[in-house]
Amino acid sequence: MSDKEIKEEQEKVKFREKLKIWKKIDLKNPLHMWKLIFFSIVFLLIAFGSTYGVFKATGTNSSCASCHIHPPEVVTHELTTHTELYCTDCHVEPGFDNYIMSKVMVPIKCSS
Repeated sequence: MSDKEIKEEQEKVKFREKLKIWKKIDLKNPLHMWKLIFFSIVFLLIAFGSTYGVFKATGTNSSCASCHIHPPEVVTHELTTHTELYCTDCHVEPGFDNYIMSKVMVPIKCSS
């Protein structure tokens, strides 16, 4: 056997060893099932919480002002009655789909 074949065989053995961990998980065992449920709930809470935090942080006026390269827009916004509004109130079309698309497209517009 060549060195390459030996290395490939060793990698296959390591992969099989990693799979053994998953074979030990038995969902018929109540303890394993509850652990899986618990960690799934914790993961989902962290994922949704961080997504919500990012959406809230990027929906602020200061976040919008960070991309404006011309300060007059920011100053005008601060000096008029518009200070009571968020930029997204007027500059994002109503609807959940449009809100999500604005969050996806704005970083692309800012970077160009």
